[in-house]
Formats: sequence, structure tokens, C-alpha cells
Amino acid sequence: MIAREPNKPVSGLAWCSEVSPRRRMVRQHLEQLEQVLRQLGLWSQQPPEPDYLASQTPFCADTLAFEEWLQWVFIPRVNSILDRGEPLPDRCALRPMGEQALMRLGRRRVDLLVLLGQIDHQVQSAQ
Repeated sequence: MIAREPNKPVSGLAWCSEVSPRRRMVRQHLEQLEQVLRQLGLWSQQPPEPDYLASQTPFCADTLAFEEWLQWVFIPRVNSILDRGEPLPDRCALRPMGEQALMRLGRRRVDLLVLLGQIDHQVQSAQ
């Protein structure tokens, strides 16, 4: 049993004595993803309407731009999974979606696509 102070939630990585290097790498890639989205001017200060986040369509493609989905759904969800020590998804297909959704960026999207491919790989191998 994990000892903790009463009335204090278990959060972050403090509860876990061992975190796999791959899970740490996933977290680092999420931080890099935020940085790249900011550098490209794709990071929004204004959250979308709650209804938009509730979409059942993959990537909320019917209500959000791909970069919005990354910011408001993917990054928080994966960070939460990592914080709780839960298994990551079996597979992740960010890069193929990014290739289509971010075409308007032209060559500016190259670094972002490389990073999305790294996240795909790390998520799948972090199990």
C-alpha cells in the first residue's frame, strides 16, 4: 500500500517508484509538442466550447482543427494517463492525421510531423 498524507490526492509521478524510460520520453515529447505548436502559432489561448470537445468523431475532426485537438484533448489526456500510471493506448496514428490536417503549413510542418511520428512510436512501445 502506498503511504500518503490523508486528504491529499496522489498525483504526478511521486507515487510511482519506477517510471519506464519510454514513458518519460512520451512526457518529454508532449512538452516538445506544445513548444512546436507555440512556435508555429498554432497554440490557442482560448479553449473551445465544451460541446466541441465532446465530439465522438476521431480527433474531434468535425468540431476542432487538428492542432486544437492536440492541445485540448490529446496532450491533457496522455498526461493524465501518465500521471495515473495507466496503460497508454495500443496504437497512435498522429503523424498520418497530421500529414493531412496540416498541409496548409507546407514545409513548416516538417518538424511537427517528425515529432508526431516519434510520439506514435513511443506511445506504442511504452507499454
